[in-house]
Amino acid sequence: MRKLNVLILFLLVVFTTYSQQEDSTSDLIDVTSDVLDVTDDVAEETVQEKTFYTSTLSSEDDPFAHYNPRQFWKTNNYQKTLIRNRIPFFFIDELDTRNLTLNTNVSLRTPYTQIPFGGLSTVFNGSRHGARGLDFGFYYRDEHLLDGRVMLSALNSFTFNGSFYTLVGVDVFPGGDERKLKLTANMAVNTTAPQHGLMSERNSKVGKMLTKITDKLGLDFSSVNKTGFHFMFGAEYKLPFNIYLLGAAKFNYYHIASELTDAFGDDYPAKSKDLNEDFLSLGIAAKATFDTRRQEKALRTGNLLTGSLSFDLPMVESDYYKNQAFIPQFSINATDVYCKKVYKDYAIKARAFAGYNFGYLTNLSGDGAVRGLSLGSFSGFGYALANIEASIPVMYIDLYDTANYTHRQKVTYLMYVNLFVDGGLAFSNDDMKVRDYEYLEKNTYLKDFRCYLDDKNYFTYALSAGAGITFVPYFLHFVVRIDVGVNILEPILEQKAPSIGLTVSFNDMF
Repeated sequence: MRKLNVLILFLLVVFTTYSQQEDSTSDLIDVTSDVLDVTDDVAEETVQEKTFYTSTLSSEDDPFAHYNPRQFWKTNNYQKTLIRNRIPFFFIDELDTRNLTLNTNVSLRTPYTQIPFGGLSTVFNGSRHGARGLDFGFYYRDEHLLDGRVMLSALNSFTFNGSFYTLVGVDVFPGGDERKLKLTANMAVNTTAPQHGLMSERNSKVGKMLTKITDKLGLDFSSVNKTGFHFMFGAEYKLPFNIYLLGAAKFNYYHIASELTDAFGDDYPAKSKDLNEDFLSLGIAAKATFDTRRQEKALRTGNLLTGSLSFDLPMVESDYYKNQAFIPQFSINATDVYCKKVYKDYAIKARAFAGYNFGYLTNLSGDGAVRGLSLGSFSGFGYALANIEASIPVMYIDLYDTANYTHRQKVTYLMYVNLFVDGGLAFSNDDMKVRDYEYLEKNTYLKDFRCYLDDKNYFTYALSAGAGITFVPYFLHFVVRIDVGVNILEPILEQKAPSIGLTVSFNDMF
């Protein structure tokens, strides 16, 4: 028994000694790994632009530079994927025209993106339907799943004269570290029922109080009650020289319940017509992007060239949309956005885009197009549009040390004054509907100065100019923009007071 106890004691001593040796070896490996990490960090510091940056801000200008991206499971390859996801594209016109941009100024050192978007856009001295009205939304994105190989998105958007959207999406990079292939999908539900209900209650006791405010601002609610569902699945492939090709299949369904026939009359509730129609379409779409832009503090300089096409095939006949079954809707367009710094932070920014639709009109007026015009007053199935802005920096604020509180890094803001000119040419037809804006009244913009090609089709034009300010915080994903645009052609040709557009937005014009 004593021999057995001695043997057990001997084995315990050997095991303890061996374990201590293993721990020492492990500690040595950890120390060596730490030394290698420090060496890597020192080597990275010697590089002018860190590989995990998605912006070109220096560590002195970047308020989040002191965060270690490895704390959030980020790698260099993950950071590279953010570049191709800076502009979310949903194949939904109401959302894609909002110019929602990720990583506008700097890349936050957390793996989550949270962006408010929308604003107020209205027109004074214009038609009753002024502009896109009041809209607001929130975009959320989780970008760190599986080291950035899976990215989840969620979006909510509400607008007075459009649709309420709730969208979820996913992007997956199934390949290796190069991540040339991306699979993407999203689905969304939308409805105008709340807006339609408010519009029909204009003459109620509560509605009259709200109407006084909305009429002063030139805001309207949607007069069409429809609910729908959207689904998209596609794949994007990265080619050399920052060229991206995206192809997708689309599914759209709407149920149009009713439409107000005299929304601005004296009746309560407002007169309406029951429709109870279904609209279903299947489609394919493609988009090609060539991006040479780089981030320079508040500006993204360089060139962005985009081309896209869309083909939608209606599967049921719809009297409301005035289409026959199986008559396709087709669209093709190209856009070029260019920004160049001419002196220090002074810059020139320009955009040109052109397109052709078969079966519907594209809105070319208001915020996002020719500012200063009532929404839908300038539209076309064939069009060419140009915008040019001169950005003049007027205020630079550094809040490094304020109110006896010292920030860990620079907290800086920059404010620009923008001078702009917008203009365009279009072929149009008043019998067609403006896509996604079914409530619009008959267009009377420059009616006596159109160039008619036949009984229905005509050639028209628009020109506006104005000024605004853009407030840019270096460390956030959005800006605050205020623009005032004045319609130039109406007072010249028709000798009447010009329409004036006001926009307050969280997003850039283009």
